[in-house]
Amino acid sequence: PSELLHLVSGTDYKPVIRIENTSSGVDAPGLNFVKNGSSSEDDDRLGYINFIGENVPGDAEVYFAQILAKTDDVTDSTEDGELSFHTRVEGSSAQAMTIRYGNVGVGEANPQFAKFEVEKASNGELPAFLVNNKEVDEFAVRIVALNTTENVLEIESDAATTGHIINISADALTSGSALYIDSDSASDTARSLVNIIQNNSGSSGGVPLRIQQDGTGDIVQVFDTTTEVFTILDGGKVGIGQASP
Repeated sequence: PSELLHLVSGTDYKPVIRIENTSSGVDAPGLNFVKNGSSSEDDDRLGYINFIGENVPGDAEVYFAQILAKTDDVTDSTEDGELSFHTRVEGSSAQAMTIRYGNVGVGEANPQFAKFEVEKASNGELPAFLVNNKEVDEFAVRIVALNTTENVLEIESDAATTGHIINISADALTSGSALYIDSDSASDTARSLVNIIQNNSGSSGGVPLRIQQDGTGDIVQVFDTTTEVFTILDGGKVGIGQASP
């Protein structure tokens, strides 16, 4: 044996450690990792679970994955703990996910700026976040917010030059919309459902709104309730109070 407790078996799915509780109460059995030294310090490792295999061709033992718990702050009444998940990536251990300060970081070892923070390394073309919804009749992403004065969604891409900040592809549309904005507010306060601002006064090439119609349908239709009051037809004819100029 190489440890205080060393279980060995040559049978598939063995050895197995089973902890069983036969009580009818709500509490379950547990597994405690206790670090009980003469002093406690920030960043003490409290316990870890290692998943070890052998590489090829050297048959050397390799830590392919690890779950690690440690202290962040041991000060009385302000204690903070951390749980991190590590995996082997191209021969080195990488901290793939971290739970710290009550926040979750994916690729970010110190999530401080959001409850869920994703950090993408600059290695390859994979997106930082991908939702692949295979249920055709349900939301892929839904945000339910109780915000009253703060923005619900913020996108900051001040380094972008030639790419699109938002790119929507909807090639199968029939009667739907690629972008639909609806407000049922009864407030009389002046407001805009859409605000487009080119706020650099020195920019001579910035066009706040560009519309391109490659088909034969109308370019623009503006309605007052159900009455079409402004129209730009295919070809450029403009109608004000006239749907067919």
